[in-house]
Amino acid sequence: MKAEMNLPAGITVRPFRLEDAEETIALLNRVSQALVQVDLDDLTDGMAFWTSSEFVIGEDALVAVSPEGRIVAYAEIPSNIPPFARMYTFARVDPAWCGRGIGRYLLRWTEKRAREVLKRAEPDIQVAAVPYVLQNDQAANELLISEGYLYQRTSWLMEINLEGEIPAAPLPAGVTIRGIEPREDEYRRLFRTAQNAFRDHYGFVDRPFEQYYEMQMHYVKNEEHHPELFLVAEKDGEVIGCSLCTPKSSISETMGWINTLGVLREQRGAGIGSALLKESFRALKRFGKTRAGLGVDSSNLTGAVRIYQRAGMKVMTAFNMYEKVLRPGRDIVTRALESN
Repeated sequence: MKAEMNLPAGITVRPFRLEDAEETIALLNRVSQALVQVDLDDLTDGMAFWTSSEFVIGEDALVAVSPEGRIVAYAEIPSNIPPFARMYTFARVDPAWCGRGIGRYLLRWTEKRAREVLKRAEPDIQVAAVPYVLQNDQAANELLISEGYLYQRTSWLMEINLEGEIPAAPLPAGVTIRGIEPREDEYRRLFRTAQNAFRDHYGFVDRPFEQYYEMQMHYVKNEEHHPELFLVAEKDGEVIGCSLCTPKSSISETMGWINTLGVLREQRGAGIGSALLKESFRALKRFGKTRAGLGVDSSNLTGAVRIYQRAGMKVMTAFNMYEKVLRPGRDIVTRALESN
């Protein structure tokens, strides 16, 4: 690995602290405003992440501070996401401080931290660092390439206007859609279906259900959680699809968000995904939202993009995903659909 870069004169780095949260979110939104003219980060969501079991305060994030004491850059790599095959890194620099080597310094720090964490992975599996950057951030994309990261694919944030009537989509015989009841058994059934549905998504890494369940419960613990916006598609008493929505988005107070939408492989192709999407729109509209958004892999393996496009959703923002293998080995990441 290359040596760390020197920081500009007067710039210091230190571990991120929870008391930095509000200033850090403001920094991240200055970056997104400069590039795509919207806020992409939210204090409530940020706090939920920084206080989750995935993140270790004092170890997993750095802030760069100007001579005046202002946070001008931020980098993170959550270190407690078993089985540690893919370590998602993130770094952003205030537009006023770009081009001075801070981004390269932080990128190299995330890689150094990832190499420390990979010791926790099983010894025979491949481990990679995986950063996302905005597609139109030319400097960030060029930086990653210059540091040996390889472009993998692009993800989209998509949106739709919810004004006007939204008719319910037809469902196959025997299938119903409803909001869940706020009980542990309901959440467990929901998240088990979500985990199984996403096994066919690029980048999926399997983990024990109890670990996955604990990680997903941050949606439930969020103050914006509403059980009626957690939708399940059922057939013969089995949950075969789900959609997890929230009435809150950092992008706009009028926009609701679909965090997760998935259907079990054996149930796809019957219109259940389209029906869950339409019912999500209807549910968010009942909360007074006039727009809905979601994120999706633009080369999605399961055909989700086609469903969203047919429903009238348009691309709002694009992110490029890169990967750098830090330790070769057995690749346990889903990269293509396997036949049954």
